[in-house]
Amino acid sequence: MGKKRILKGIAAVLIVAAVAFAGVCLFWYGFRYLPYHRLTERMQPEGNPEMPRYCAESGDYRFRIKMPAFLSFESGFLYVGPAEELAGFVMEDDGTLTERNVPHVDMFIWPKILSGAAYGVTLYGEDFSEQVIVDRDGEFLEGVSGRDEAELRELCAEHRDEIRDIMAAARDFWGDDFP
Repeated sequence: MGKKRILKGIAAVLIVAAVAFAGVCLFWYGFRYLPYHRLTERMQPEGNPEMPRYCAESGDYRFRIKMPAFLSFESGFLYVGPAEELAGFVMEDDGTLTERNVPHVDMFIWPKILSGAAYGVTLYGEDFSEQVIVDRDGEFLEGVSGRDEAELRELCAEHRDEIRDIMAAARDFWGDDFP
């Protein structure tokens, strides 16, 4: 009699665990995967199918999406940047790598689970790049680097039009689905 009771207990625990896992999977699929998937409709798959990414170009901008990893509530992002590569490292004659950029702005968007998103902007100068977090209107919220907050606010103000242009391009491209 004791063995049957133990087996029933184990079976009940396994059933509860399977139902809980299925619930987490359904929640992730509905609230994490599908919102990203809707955004890929006008985009082409790019790269490894095990780590799906999508890409498109429209006007002066390149749009990319990295799909969230299975059951990850943190991974995945949207990217908007210039259609041509404007940043990179150059090997100097002495073998050192030096960052060389054409001044520009690019943006990362991290959709949140229920609504809204976090927005990160990278500001590129000829010899620097700085990352900042901005709000939906492109206004400075916080810096990511150790640079002085006042300097970062000033950089954002100097690039306000570019930040607003890239936000507008993202809204135009993704339309009503833009987070």
